[in-house]
Amino acid sequence: MRHICRIGNARSEKSVYAVMSLYQQAGNNAVTVVGLAGYQHAGHDAVTVTGFSGYQQAGNNAVTVVGLAGYQQAGRDAGILIGFSGYQQACRRAHTVIGFSGYQKAGNNVRTFGAFEPLSAE
Repeated sequence: MRHICRIGNARSEKSVYAVMSLYQQAGNNAVTVVGLAGYQHAGHDAVTVTGFSGYQQAGNNAVTVVGLAGYQQAGRDAGILIGFSGYQQACRRAHTVIGFSGYQKAGNNVRTFGAFEPLSAE
């Protein structure tokens, strides 16, 4: 079952797409377009386009495009394009493009107070 443009909480074996949601769990992708994503857990990608994501956990990528990300954990890349991130942990790269990250971990590499440069596991 696939939820598209839903306001509220959603759980799906495939993908979840919501305008605003406090809780999303999806086998594939969990996406919040605008607003608050309190908890996102996805087998592939967890994405908040604009707003606040409190907790993102993804098998591939955990991404907040514009806003604030409290905690991001990803199997590949964790990133925030414009904004702030409290904690990022990724197997490959942790990105904060324009903004600030309190703690970043990529592979075995760790950086505190990172900004403007991705931290790579390599």
